[in-house]
Amino acid sequence: MKQSCPKCHTIVEINEKEYRPGEKVNRQCPLCDNILTFDIPKEEKKEVVVKEVESEEAKKRIAELEKKVAELEKAKKESQLARQSAQVSSQPAPRQQQPLPPKATTPPQRPITPTPKPITPIPIKKRRTGTIIFFILIGILLAIAGTVFGIFYHNNIYLPKKIDREAPRYYVIGQPNLALRSTCFIDNDKSRKKYNEVTRADYGTELIYYGDKYNPPVKKVYKMYNVPYLEPDWCFVKIAHPYSNDQKQPGCAKTEYILNTQDFILLSSIWGNAGCDTIIKYTTAYEKKVLMNHVKNLPNVNTRDEGNKIDNPWQIYSNGVRPKDNGPDAFKKREGLKTIDGQKFSFFAVIITNDITKEYRCILYTIQDDSATLRVDQPVDYPYIETVTYNKNYDYFDIDYAS
Repeated sequence: MKQSCPKCHTIVEINEKEYRPGEKVNRQCPLCDNILTFDIPKEEKKEVVVKEVESEEAKKRIAELEKKVAELEKAKKESQLARQSAQVSSQPAPRQQQPLPPKATTPPQRPITPTPKPITPIPIKKRRTGTIIFFILIGILLAIAGTVFGIFYHNNIYLPKKIDREAPRYYVIGQPNLALRSTCFIDNDKSRKKYNEVTRADYGTELIYYGDKYNPPVKKVYKMYNVPYLEPDWCFVKIAHPYSNDQKQPGCAKTEYILNTQDFILLSSIWGNAGCDTIIKYTTAYEKKVLMNHVKNLPNVNTRDEGNKIDNPWQIYSNGVRPKDNGPDAFKKREGLKTIDGQKFSFFAVIITNDITKEYRCILYTIQDDSATLRVDQPVDYPYIETVTYNKNYDYFDIDYAS
């Protein structure tokens, strides 16, 4: 007798003949020490089944015996009838009764039990039409849902990200910051100046530039954000790396306050030290562009497209003095001046240094009606400007330098 351990599934075997029937035997598993119980089966009474064996000789013997028995019974009956007829002859003859024929005796036979034929079950075909239609409908619904989700994902997630990834980058050069507006309109009323502002971007903020007019690559973005009509000097941008939720919303901006990547890298290469923060703060976007365009045309300045690298040896080293204050500095600026005929203008003067040749150059631009004119461009021996004086009668600038 064998039994498997329920814990480790080890086969444990005993000889049931060594124990009494009906006895319970406990054995310990050799691996996990689990106790296994064996029930010795009880003895069952054996029934002796005698099978009748019929042979040809036995059948012949039985037939002969049956024939002899029939003859003996017939002779016995005839002798009895003869006695009765002799006794009755002396009495009036009654109505003769015919003797009953002898009953034929047949040997007992075993009842024949008909062998039942095996019943073969008839296979019932299940109707699977409903199940097939159900799965077809499920497949159609899943296909429709996948198509709708794919269209939604492509139009609202993939396409805007692709446009943002491939759109050119521009940078803010306005000070103190640039306002992104919901419409191409600036209200001069101070109380209503911020009514259409979406967010603000500081100097040097990277912007995603969608363009200054409607075009097919960004038509979906314009439709998504409901962009208003863009004026000729406006563009549609968005902060590339927002720090808050309000900066994620795109808006309209003035094109004069932004620069493309290459020009902004060139402009940034002009600032030689931390003192130039005052120049960045107190100059307008137009003055920065004038200064950048002047440096771009200087000798030994190389702008390469590979990785937006700029080779620029010309830089400004400032003391950090405000342009309007007295004291030596590399940058001076004045506004609200008038010529002899009464026309208003402003100017800025700056000394730029060549780091390779240690050469100093002083340049001075006058700005009138958004038009810049170069008035001074000469080499000097000093790195700073002390004062700049304008003689209205002779339209002349007198510059004092300092070391």
